Amino acid sequence: VEVFVATNRQGLTGPRQELRSPQTRHLRLTARNPPGHVPGRLELPRNRADPDQHFLAQSVVDVPSEQQFVQGIRNSIAARPAGEKGLALFVHGFNTDFGFGAMRVAQLHHDLAYPGAVAHFSWPSAASIFGYGYDRDSVLFSRDALESHLRLLAKTGTPILLVAHSMGAQLTVEALRQIEMATPGWSSRHLSGVVLLSPDIDIDVFHSQVAAF
Repeated sequence: VEVFVATNRQGLTGPRQELRSPQTRHLRLTARNPPGHVPGRLELPRNRADPDQHFLAQSVVDVPSEQQFVQGIRNSIAARPAGEKGLALFVHGFNTDFGFGAMRVAQLHHDLAYPGAVAHFSWPSAASIFGYGYDRDSVLFSRDALESHLRLLAKTGTPILLVAHSMGAQLTVEALRQIEMATPGWSSRHLSGVVLLSPDIDIDVFHSQVAAF
């Protein structure tokens, strides 16, 4: 599975992955689904990795420019057969490190047989059950980065299916609110749908966000 990743984390592994970066980094990640995969499960190694049993990243390559990132997605979509020309962006939730989020996208792509290319926005979660406050602030910190990334993906010319989980739903709706206030009608022109999975959003806050567009 090929995953096009944007992240505003300072690093991809170790403690630096929870640190916030003012710049967004673009990556092309290739993940390998294990032959023994059971649909609905995300088999990750605890100690020694086994390619027959675990989801693993085969490569993670930096994409040096936004133009190359967009062109890579266009090429990936163009190479797919008719009926598989979609583009989905997944935004992870609370308590998620870089590796887990990326492998979850690979698993969902496989299990749901999504007909198109997949992208992932990886914001700087502390990846700790005790990091709720930090993650909430990271959501606020990441609103502009996600807005910019959505506008970048729109340049592919393919409508975006936006899928967000948990606290990532709060980030997603905040970013969409910003976009709509600046560019009314943007969502209807560039999104094919929005899916919020177990959204961590207060219902009154959600109504006030949606009222903006």
